[in-house]
Amino acid sequence: SMLRGHAPWVPIPGAVVRQRTNMHWPKVDSPTAGHAPKAANDTMLKHGAVIALTTQSLLFSLAFRYARKLDGPRFSNMTAVVNSELLKLLCCLVAILRDGGFDELRKSLDRVLRTEVGSTAAMGIPGGIYLIQNYLFFVGLSHLSATLYQVTKQLAIVTTAIVWIFWLQKTLTAEKWWSILALLLGVCTVSVEGDVGVRGNLVVGMSAVIGACFLSSVASVYTEARMKSVSFTIWERNIQLSLFGILLGVAAIYLEERDAVLTRGFYYGYCPAVWCVVGLQSFGGLMTAIVLKYTDSVTKCVSKAVAVVLGAVCSRILYAEGPEMRSVKLWVGLVMTLGGVAVYSLGLDAIVSPLASILGVSRRKSSESHVSDAETIGIMAPGDSDEEEPSQGDVELGAVCDSDERTARTARNSEGVPSGR
Repeated sequence: SMLRGHAPWVPIPGAVVRQRTNMHWPKVDSPTAGHAPKAANDTMLKHGAVIALTTQSLLFSLAFRYARKLDGPRFSNMTAVVNSELLKLLCCLVAILRDGGFDELRKSLDRVLRTEVGSTAAMGIPGGIYLIQNYLFFVGLSHLSATLYQVTKQLAIVTTAIVWIFWLQKTLTAEKWWSILALLLGVCTVSVEGDVGVRGNLVVGMSAVIGACFLSSVASVYTEARMKSVSFTIWERNIQLSLFGILLGVAAIYLEERDAVLTRGFYYGYCPAVWCVVGLQSFGGLMTAIVLKYTDSVTKCVSKAVAVVLGAVCSRILYAEGPEMRSVKLWVGLVMTLGGVAVYSLGLDAIVSPLASILGVSRRKSSESHVSDAETIGIMAPGDSDEEEPSQGDVELGAVCDSDERTARTARNSEGVPSGR
């Protein structure tokens, strides 16, 4: 510093000095630091859960049909439901044990069964609603043909959207409503096959199915609201649901199938295919809870609807059941369903933009935007000019002014007065 003509640097006593080397001040994280990776993980979790639920619903319907088509003794549906709830309960306990050990497992069970027993009892409401819903579905099936029953049952997509909007104070754009309508029509088109008549009373049958759809929507939205509560983990909520599922299943077995189960045994008719059905049902319960927690009830219905359409196609390929592959209504319904799902999930712009790019529309727009940008920053093509071309009047006025100036200069020169130049 002295060689350069400056005073030597002297440290001030008590001052904090920041050295230039081997030292870095701690950086203060911004409020959004780390949010982008978390948002990306949440998006992957949502999409993964929806895809898993759709796949599970498809595989479950195919496995259930295969198990029913096997020769030999038929298993009880209610025992399969109870076993699936038991398996789901075991999976939740193992998950808590893996994450936090025995101490965390003890705390979770204490919270579910003792300290927060009121919240656990509240989770029994969806179980009771589903019990009434299943009864109404049986009433509707007894009065309507199988085809009319299957088509009317798809109204659960619309009723769920309505209940979801009014209960949770949510909104759906017109684009999503149109996509839901397309999805509904697509599923109904694929489901329509055979007799669409009435077996009993049309009013009773339709009222029972519509009422069951409404109750299913209420139970689904209620479960979604409880799942998104921060007081319980998703594993604890599934434990609560499993406990009530087991209780209601055992009660149904006692009332309807008690003699058959006591005579033939609880696991009568079970085989590897049946256990596969039980495992898929248990996995579906877990995936449904995850979808309700991280997405919503409408998305769950959309996922189930896609599984219905894909199940109809796979059933024709594997079991020669359902609509013919060369049927026009099958492909129309498939296109409408997949199109409605794509618009609902991605948005119309995300679908139209790639198509427009392929057709060259976006390229023309980009070239036009480049021209407008060039004009904005003042880049002109050769031969262009920023100045306006003078009009004929301006040219004549300039000529007159030049003539007057030359006449005045000649007069001054003749008088000996110097010009102003």
